[in-house]
Amino acid sequence: MSSQIELRAGSSRAVVSPDNGATVTEFSVDGEDILFPDQLVQTSKGLKRRGGIPVLFPNAGPDETLPQHGFARNIPWELRDISDSYVRMLLRYDDETLKVYPYHFLAELSVQLREGSLEETLMINASRLNQRDMPIAPGFHPFFKIEDTDKPKLSSDLPFDGAETDWQKLQDEARVIDTHDRTVRIDHPTVGAISLETFALPTQVVWSEVGQPYVCFEPWRGPVNHIHDSHTGGTRVRHSPRAFSFKISLVAGVGIEPTTAAL
Repeated sequence: MSSQIELRAGSSRAVVSPDNGATVTEFSVDGEDILFPDQLVQTSKGLKRRGGIPVLFPNAGPDETLPQHGFARNIPWELRDISDSYVRMLLRYDDETLKVYPYHFLAELSVQLREGSLEETLMINASRLNQRDMPIAPGFHPFFKIEDTDKPKLSSDLPFDGAETDWQKLQDEARVIDTHDRTVRIDHPTVGAISLETFALPTQVVWSEVGQPYVCFEPWRGPVNHIHDSHTGGTRVRHSPRAFSFKISLVAGVGIEPTTAAL
């Protein structure tokens, strides 16, 4: 059975599972689930793990040589620090990761819970053992809880509106939006306004599955196959005393009335 660490801050609660890919498996405020809890779900493609906030490393999205959304979400992380509202975990390369990703790395994930908010910071270091710069294109995959019948009431300040969305098409092909790392507002019909802040994750990917109670707003480092992007060169990390950092912050119930489209 995987370890489950409960964090609390005022009326906010989160659960983190280091053994289960360092996933934030639950996040609630005032007893209201902000995230769809991590679990196995029967989908059109069979039984799949859905929910929480999986960490996507070294790649977000599909790839020709790496697993979909990387491998970090599927392997245990090492627990390093813990308090009532904070946890820090580490993931290092090993013989198994080197088989699919021939780079020596150290990844550190911290989770900080505050009243009404949750923040995750991912820090990546490349080892001097690497013979060349290490390509990365990480991201996060939040599953926001929403009943399937309420999805048309969902809106945001992105070029995305639930009432105008073909949800079957969105399931087949996610919406990729360049946000330039600006704060994104999501208007949820039952939770209210949710603020999604990011650092060094300028691409937002919106996706859902028909008949399932969640919608994903996923901050990525870049679009699909960014890790091998021949135009931009992707993101390359070399050995340095300083780590390359990525951040996501969810603020629920930010005191903004839902827009008309969300009513």
